[in-house]
Amino acid sequence: ATESRLEELTSLLRPIFVSLPKNSQGAVSASAARYAIHRLFVQRHGWHIKGLAATSGSWATSAPALGMGDRLPKRLLDLIEDQLASNDFH
Repeated sequence: ATESRLEELTSLLRPIFVSLPKNSQGAVSASAARYAIHRLFVQRHGWHIKGLAATSGSWATSAPALGMGDRLPKRLLDLIEDQLASNDFH
């Protein structure tokens, strides 16, 4: 069941992933990945998830932990933000 669900999500995200700008390694930025996931949730479920949608008209954010900063311990939040700041998504 998990495998088929993963295949379904992959096929749903593939068209938008292909259209997004990529770096020299073929990866998209964290803000582009947020956009793709946001679009999937809105189109499929009508969900607008706090912290995932654009803020002030921009997909870039200084807090990429998906709006969970007030719910996470600072150390964990720092780890998430460091990881997202230094890595793109393939």
